[in-house]
Amino acid sequence: RTQDGEGVRFCANNTPYVEGDPLFMAPGYNITGLPGSVVTTPGAEQGFLTGDLVRAQLLYDKGISSFQFRLGESGWAESINYRAFFALNFGSSIPFENTRTFGLSSLGDRVWGDTNVNGQQDEGEAGVAGVVVELFASVDGQPSGTVLSTTSTDSDGNYTFQDLPPGDYIVKFAAPEGARFTLANQGDDTSDSDATTSGFTASYTLAPGESNNTIDAGLFTLSSIAGNVYHDANNDGVFDSTEAGIGGVALTLTGVDAFGNAVSLSTTTAEDGSYQFADLVPGTYSVTQTQPEGWNDGTDSLGSEGGILGNDLLSGINLLSGVDATNYNFGELLPTPSPQDLIVAPGVRTPGFWGSSTWSKFWDGVASNEPRQCRTKGFPVGDLLFAPYKSGAQGTQRDPVTGTDGAGLLIGDWNRNGITDTGEQTIFYSSLEALKIINASTKTKNGDMRYTIGRSLNAAWLNYVAGNPVDTATNGDRDARHWINAGIQWLGTHTPDENGDRFGDGSLTSLASPAIRASSSAWSTPITGGNAIHTSLDRYNNGLGGLADGLFSGR
Repeated sequence: RTQDGEGVRFCANNTPYVEGDPLFMAPGYNITGLPGSVVTTPGAEQGFLTGDLVRAQLLYDKGISSFQFRLGESGWAESINYRAFFALNFGSSIPFENTRTFGLSSLGDRVWGDTNVNGQQDEGEAGVAGVVVELFASVDGQPSGTVLSTTSTDSDGNYTFQDLPPGDYIVKFAAPEGARFTLANQGDDTSDSDATTSGFTASYTLAPGESNNTIDAGLFTLSSIAGNVYHDANNDGVFDSTEAGIGGVALTLTGVDAFGNAVSLSTTTAEDGSYQFADLVPGTYSVTQTQPEGWNDGTDSLGSEGGILGNDLLSGINLLSGVDATNYNFGELLPTPSPQDLIVAPGVRTPGFWGSSTWSKFWDGVASNEPRQCRTKGFPVGDLLFAPYKSGAQGTQRDPVTGTDGAGLLIGDWNRNGITDTGEQTIFYSSLEALKIINASTKTKNGDMRYTIGRSLNAAWLNYVAGNPVDTATNGDRDARHWINAGIQWLGTHTPDENGDRFGDGSLTSLASPAIRASSSAWSTPITGGNAIHTSLDRYNNGLGGLADGLFSGR
C-alpha cells in the first residue's frame, strides 16, 4: 500500500465498488469470496463459466492502473483494461499477489536548437528552454480535440509526461516566435526530430510500464546574407569608410536550403550600395553580381561566413541557423579615361550648381563620395581634384602663398599639375573658401564687386577642370581662357599681396577698404573693367556662344 485508500480492491462482478472494500497490496493475502449473487454468464474478459466471479481493480495515486496478478501457485497474468476477473468459490480463499508492477507509463525527451539544420542532435547544440509541449490522445492516428496535459521544457530543453495509462498518444510542440521546425525523422531515432512543420508528432503506443524517451523536436531560425557594391578607390578589396557605394546594381542569390528546396532571389543595391537577402532558410548559397555599366571590375571579397571567391560570384556560403552573414562585397573601379574621353565635355554649369550641397561633392577632394549621377550625361566623371583632371598628388593643390598642399582650386594652373609653374599666374582658394565665395549670399557682400568677380571666376574654373572647352580656333581672341586669365589679373590687382611678390593673391577673407563699388572705374571701365570680365565669365558659365568652340550648358 502506497497511501491510504490505495491498493487492490475486490468485489463480486455484479456489484459496485463501495467505500470500505478490502484493499490489499502485499503478497500472501488470501482472497475470500465476497457476498453476492452467483453469476452464471461468462466473465467479460476471462470467460470463466462457473462459480462466483470476483473483480479486482488496482487503485494508485494517479488513478486506475494495469497490473499483474496470480492465484495460488499459478503463473503471473496481466490484467486486461485495468481489471482482472477470476473464479472463486463462495466462501473459499485463494492467495492473490499483485505487487509485481503498477504498469504506469511515460514519454518525453528534448527540444534543441538545430544549428546546422540536419535533423540530428549534434555535439554542442543546446537545448531550448520554455517551449510549450502538449499531449493528446491518438484516435485513429490523429490527435483528439482535448489536451490531456501541458508542460514546458526546462533549462536544458528537456520535458516529460509521467504516470500515463498505456495507450496511444501524440505530442505537439509550440515553436517560439521566429523559430521553425527542422527536418523530421532523419537518422537515429533516439537523436532525431519527430515534429513535423506543424509541431505534431506521429502516434506513439505506450505499453504498460513503458517509458519512451525519444520524442524530440529541433528548432531553427531564419538567416540573411548582406554586403555592398562600392567604388574601391584604392583597389585594395576592402570597403573603407570613405569609399562610396554604388546604387541600383542587380544581384541574384541562388542555392539549396536545408530542406532540399531550390532558392532563387533577386535584388538591387540601395542608393548607398548596400544589399541584403533576408529571411533565408539555412542552406548553401551563392551571390552573383551583374557588372554595373560604366564601371570596371574590381576586387570582390568574402564575408563573415566564408565561401568560394569568384569573378562577380561569391559561392559556397554555408548559412547556419540564425546567422546574419555580412560583408559579401563587390568592389568596382572607374575606367581610366582615354584622351578622347576627356574631350567629351559634360556641359558648363552655373555657380548655383557648383555651390549646392549635392554637386559640391564633385570638387571637395574626397574620393568616391560623388553623387550617383557621376559619369552620366551632363555630369563630371569623378572628383575634379583627382585624375583624370589633374596630375601629381591626388586631391590637393599647392597654395602659392603658403607653399602647403590642400584640397582646393588653383585657378590658372592650366596644365593641371597642382603647382604654379613658371609663367603661370594663379590664385588658390581652399575648397571651403571657394564654396563660401560661390554661395549666392556673398556675390554682392557689402556692395563690394570683388565678391561678384570671385564667384564667377571660381565657377568658370570648375567648368574648365570638369572637361569643358575654354578656347576657340581663333588665336588671340577673347575666349573663355582669356576672360579667366583676366579675372585672375583683376583680382590680383584689387586684393592684398600676402607674400610680397607685388601681386595680389585673390584673398576675399580680409579685404581692405574701400570696397570696389559698381560705380567705380575699376568695375565699369570697358573691356578691362570688372563688369566686362564678370559678364563674359557669366555668359560662359551659362553656356552662351562665342566664348569656346563646342560650348554648351549641362542643364
